[in-house]
Amino acid sequence: MRKFSKFLCVLLTTSVMLLSSACFLFWPIDDEYDGEHPDLYTVAINSLLGSVGYASHGEWEEDSVITIIETDDFGRTLFMYTELAMGLFTQVDSYIVCQDSDKEYVYFYEDVNIYTITPSVYSGDPSDCEAIKVNLKDKNDWNKPIVIEKCARKKIVTKLPAIPEVFDDETLIDMFLKIEGEQPPNITVRYCTLSYCACDDYGRTAYLLSVDCHNSNTEEYGWEYHRYVMILEPNGTYNPDMFYSDITSFSYPLYKLATKEYQGYIDQCYSEYRVLKQRNNWNQPF
Repeated sequence: MRKFSKFLCVLLTTSVMLLSSACFLFWPIDDEYDGEHPDLYTVAINSLLGSVGYASHGEWEEDSVITIIETDDFGRTLFMYTELAMGLFTQVDSYIVCQDSDKEYVYFYEDVNIYTITPSVYSGDPSDCEAIKVNLKDKNDWNKPIVIEKCARKKIVTKLPAIPEVFDDETLIDMFLKIEGEQPPNITVRYCTLSYCACDDYGRTAYLLSVDCHNSNTEEYGWEYHRYVMILEPNGTYNPDMFYSDITSFSYPLYKLATKEYQGYIDQCYSEYRVLKQRNNWNQPF
């Protein structure tokens, strides 16, 4: 009887494990935000350089984490947004300011309302974070009357805009090769992804192109990571001479993710992104 009970216990345990594995394998991926702050989520995905719209927790995708830090006397909100930033190789935190929101739209100062950090860089020095918050508040007119005319306006959503189907792997690889001028020697493209950054009032869209390659001559890991921020016209066309900025040159190896040098890389990427917008007449009539 004891042997039978033991056998039954093992059988039930195995069954549960198999069923759990099956559920995991066929569990649908839900990249829609289901949290309490869709307005702040909307500000975040239109501010972050290369958003994926969710946070990574082990093998699962979960809602991005939004933590309200402070509100001012006029209703502005300073909050922390955490998600998996594919283009930056890691999960990141971003301090973000939202100027105002109603039931349909959010309002924010574009390009100066966000500061992105890698969590491990600042976790041991609270004074660094305090300085970041003070600087961000100053740039976003904290505790001053809100001037809606100065703000970018976005319709509140709970999901990232879909990447147009025309940008399949073949098209993205072709864009990469056009940027590089030719097939780099000893390079095999393994992954190409396009991440949403923002859309202006006239239909221009900014994307982050991430290209991961295997380099047969690279001793360290055998991988190369190429990153380009780009702006496309409403019809998908672009000026080949000025539609992109190569931020690969600021990249750091994976083992430097938790260093001040890598924080410098993130800062430089955002700086290049702002310059690219200006160069492509962002938010200006055609």
